[in-house]
Amino acid sequence: MKKISTEAVVSIIVVILFIGSIFGFALGGRPDSDTPVVDDNKPVDTDFNLPLEVYLGQIDSNVLEIYPQIIVAGNTDIYDVEEVKGKFYEIDGVKSPTVNFNKDVNGNIVAIVKIIINGNKKEEIVNKINDFNFIKEPEIYQMGLVSLPKKTIDLVGDDNKTKDYQMTIEKMEAILGIETLKKDQILAQIQIVFRGETPTQFLILESQNLSSSPQMVFGEINSDLSDWLDSYTVVSKTNIDNNISLSEIEELFVDENLEITIKFIDNLEYKLLEDQNFESLKIDLQALKDENGTIIKDTQIDENESKLIVSFNEGYDLIQYLETKQKLSEKIEGTPLIINMPKQQINLIFNTGDLNLEAISQKLETKEVEITNVTRLAEFDLLKVTLNNIDYTFKERYATAHLLWPEDENKSNFDLIVNAFAIRDELMFVQLEEK
Repeated sequence: MKKISTEAVVSIIVVILFIGSIFGFALGGRPDSDTPVVDDNKPVDTDFNLPLEVYLGQIDSNVLEIYPQIIVAGNTDIYDVEEVKGKFYEIDGVKSPTVNFNKDVNGNIVAIVKIIINGNKKEEIVNKINDFNFIKEPEIYQMGLVSLPKKTIDLVGDDNKTKDYQMTIEKMEAILGIETLKKDQILAQIQIVFRGETPTQFLILESQNLSSSPQMVFGEINSDLSDWLDSYTVVSKTNIDNNISLSEIEELFVDENLEITIKFIDNLEYKLLEDQNFESLKIDLQALKDENGTIIKDTQIDENESKLIVSFNEGYDLIQYLETKQKLSEKIEGTPLIINMPKQQINLIFNTGDLNLEAISQKLETKEVEITNVTRLAEFDLLKVTLNNIDYTFKERYATAHLLWPEDENKSNFDLIVNAFAIRDELMFVQLEEK
């Protein structure tokens, strides 16, 4: 049996909700709720000869409450109401199932069931519903209370008719995704049925949960050091023309437990002649960039300083650099002065608890390689952390940062820059940098 689409399930639920078979979202609201769903500030149109018109819009909303009510919908081959009810009664924590049947766009029978649940057993109940054999791949939703923005909403109806509607209601019930939690931020579709200018029915459907999607968060914290780790990174550099190979560095440290990476860094910069034709040079440089786009990242001309700056993409080798440099010299008038050249950066990660920096420096100097800085990996406890006045937890608990060594060796407290991804109040990935 072909699975009904989410869109079709939602549209069927909408129809049933509108006709009142499940929840009765007409003027008034839930019998057990004091939440108003009538806009008392709007004039009442008593002309019932006017046709009903449905308009749709989108709103930002916050989830205020989650109700212990679930809607389940999916294709089924059981068409007996009492039999379906009995299947749901078998689940511990479920009561008051209400069953409706309808057809999907393919003519297959769809069961739509509303149940009241024990909120403490929600996850267990949802798992058992997903394991049902008689409802094929069920779509599961829940009811809740959401806030409404007090602003004018742009609505669209049939034949692309538009209507502006000023919301004055502060909160209303909504159909939410089953994973949605209280305090989540969501985007929702609002459907309003009008008779003339009077709204007679409202319905809100969650369309996207912003809180359940990873969000980039950043900030600054002050934290005590938890532990130093046995990992040092020695950053060094040499002239690009030196063209040190990986094997040459490995031969220097045959007895060491380390990782080595080598790459080219920095820009190529020229001091141009004062009478350089800048406009002509710009055209030539653009043509050269188009021809060598995999190597040249960008070219910039500072006319005030008569300076040309050429940046390169990662991954080029010395031969490509020299060929590109030759082509650049052919485009520049006269004999320009090179004021900065790219460097070869060599990073060495030593997995040890004891680093002999002097011995390392002496070995690198034999290859004309100079150490620029050294860091040691350190660990910080971020089980609970506050960023921009929001409290987060980090289940992995510990995150690492590279701290200057030996400058920071005797420090125990650090100011750190935090870059992280978070879902709701939980950090999923954390990157730390010493401030």
